[in-house]
Amino acid sequence: MNDRRPPEEAGAGPGKGGAWCWVPGQPGPICCALVPWLIRQRRVVLGLATLVFIFGALFSVKLYSNLRSGFEELLPDTAPSVKA
Repeated sequence: MNDRRPPEEAGAGPGKGGAWCWVPGQPGPICCALVPWLIRQRRVVLGLATLVFIFGALFSVKLYSNLRSGFEELLPDTAPSVKA
């Protein structure tokens, strides 16, 4: 049971002068163009997302591998609290 009207009847789509008029609850022109492409190319998109995730994880490990949390390393060697 589909009670939604077609976009032309609901007022979505190009408005006066060919400009797009936004209607709440209706997808915009970018969504109408991008979503079908993303669905068709889902394997490529998921592969790229996986590669970005792997590279991000590797660089995060590289960044935090040399991180030291010792308070003594934050102070200069000449500080009285380090000498004690």
